[in-house]
Amino acid sequence: MENNYKIKNPIIRGFFPDPSICRGHDDAYYLVVSSFEYYPLIPIFRSVDLVNWKIINFALISDNMGSLSIGNLPDSQGIFAPTIRYDSKRYYVIGTMFNTNEKKFTQNFMVTSPDPFGTWSKPILLDIDGIDPSIYIEDDKGYIHYASWNDKTSVVKQIEIDLNTFVASKPKEICYGSGGRDPEAPHIYKKDGRYYLIMAEGGTREGHMVTMFYSDSVWGPFIPYEKNPILTHRDFANHPFQNIGHADIVQTKEGSYFMFVLGIRPKGILRHNMGREVFIKKINWDNFWPNLSKTVNIYETMNVEQYRHNEKHYNWQELKRVPYEWCSIRSDYNEFIHFSDLGLIINASETEISDSGKPRLILHRQEEYDFEFTSTIDLSHSTGENGIVILNGSHNYVSILINNKNEIQIKKQFYDIVQNEKYLTNQTEKITLFIQGNKNNYYFGIKEEGNIKILSKVRSEVLATEVSASPFTGVMFGLYSKGNQTKGVFIDSFIINKEPNYEVK
Repeated sequence: MENNYKIKNPIIRGFFPDPSICRGHDDAYYLVVSSFEYYPLIPIFRSVDLVNWKIINFALISDNMGSLSIGNLPDSQGIFAPTIRYDSKRYYVIGTMFNTNEKKFTQNFMVTSPDPFGTWSKPILLDIDGIDPSIYIEDDKGYIHYASWNDKTSVVKQIEIDLNTFVASKPKEICYGSGGRDPEAPHIYKKDGRYYLIMAEGGTREGHMVTMFYSDSVWGPFIPYEKNPILTHRDFANHPFQNIGHADIVQTKEGSYFMFVLGIRPKGILRHNMGREVFIKKINWDNFWPNLSKTVNIYETMNVEQYRHNEKHYNWQELKRVPYEWCSIRSDYNEFIHFSDLGLIINASETEISDSGKPRLILHRQEEYDFEFTSTIDLSHSTGENGIVILNGSHNYVSILINNKNEIQIKKQFYDIVQNEKYLTNQTEKITLFIQGNKNNYYFGIKEEGNIKILSKVRSEVLATEVSASPFTGVMFGLYSKGNQTKGVFIDSFIINKEPNYEVK
């Protein structure tokens, strides 16, 4: 007997944009997302049921990055829109490194591995001009299509690549979109002898949409669906999910089809904090074309129970490595952290977050508007300034640090507006700092003997993606150490999320 469970969107919460998915060698599903300037690069998620996802690896780490570099990336640049595919022999992840600090802004690449849990190859560099590359594989040939441009307009181009030698053909223009701005994120599939091309159009904000085309040849011409877009929320202003687009499609072992898209959860009009998240939607086919309901559902009905991890405890004294859901910015955190019986040790630097450099911090994505993040610091073994931070990019953040003078220093920076606050504490052995959030405010303070003491607050809008200087990312919070040859010792951290009950007005 089948059980029908209500599955809540988003299926993956927090700043994990531009999902791409494939079914793998073990009939499990593998999904990758953009990581931008955050390390490790390109998280790889795995699920056996399309509902419950866990990060199991990364496509790029320091050992296999080759000539790719993240050290000088501006905010919201770095890894754009990777695609993952499997051809019964090996996995392919293909993506773009975007960096306007380099002479050539885009560097497209591919990495491969026979095992998604294992070591990935060093990047195979692709001589193509554009972003958002995807690969379709048929008869041992790869067809790489990507968003590009010509002298007049934006266009989707395609090359054929030998998957043994990686020698590629010259690019050919195969589609110009359906009339929306920014045609990008193309993917090709084959169904019933026809080739389908889907892409994103309208830009990755309120006008975002999914459009579809078909052809009898992988080289086109691709004919647009007369009812495009096949999915968009641009006309549903009161829906709790917005900016829906950038789709990829997967077929289950049983023959069902599902679409994965990015979207946001705004608080009010035109403001969101968690970044672009991953949503799931079931697809039915009306013979030739997919038949989708008008919007992404708040709940999908599936035969799998969903498990949310809304309470997380990180005992840094027992852990031996940084969990996969944590990250650093523009650098490998293994270069400045280590573990001991005391806990997580962060070797500090004098780099400020606003320097757009490599501040010594490790970060976790905000997953709900209503949350609490706490961390306990061992003051007796720490030196310099240590504490916690919440940010969206390098120029919109709040840090709460304690120094060896028993001073709690709160720094609020929003672009070039800086406010510093100072409080005294009598704690000398250890201290627990916290950040609490809801749709309206972030609160900052300390916990003493189980009692909460709020020291300061800011409006949540100041860290919204639309307000920050980082247009493609979401809010993160985490641990931060600052100083000259000093260190922070962190004992444990807790994250508690409270999920909302959505209603469509």
